[in-house]
Amino acid sequence: MAIAVVGGAVAVMAARSGSRHAPVPPKPVSTVAANKRVCLLTDGSPAAQTAWAGMQDFAKGGGINIQRTTIPPKAPDADSYLSGILQQNCLVIVAVGNGPAQAADDAAAYHPETRFVVIGSAQRRANTAVLTNQSELSSLNVSAAIRKLVN
Repeated sequence: MAIAVVGGAVAVMAARSGSRHAPVPPKPVSTVAANKRVCLLTDGSPAAQTAWAGMQDFAKGGGINIQRTTIPPKAPDADSYLSGILQQNCLVIVAVGNGPAQAADDAAAYHPETRFVVIGSAQRRANTAVLTNQSELSSLNVSAAIRKLVN
């Protein structure tokens, strides 16, 4: 009987101590699904490595996912690949190579909500930054172009 009394007293004390403190809500969970996305569309040209390095630099701040799509050499055009990337709601699309640059230049006019960094030749629009392959191409300039478009 003494054990039952002690057990009952412990149960009462535990119930009282639990009622004095409000439950602690769980900490929020961070997932990559909530991050914004920056996408690279390339035909495999050497400038893609510089663009990728610039995207990695931009993503260092956190909250950004980067992804790369390389168009196969025998693909008829870049338009279908760009269309797939557009459906992924990329914050910025970086286009490298003749086919991707042309596709991005064409799409920029019809998708003003999407931002483009074109390495090569394209029209300069409010949603497009253009870096030439020769003088302006560096990972620092790619990162700066992305930053300028998203701010």
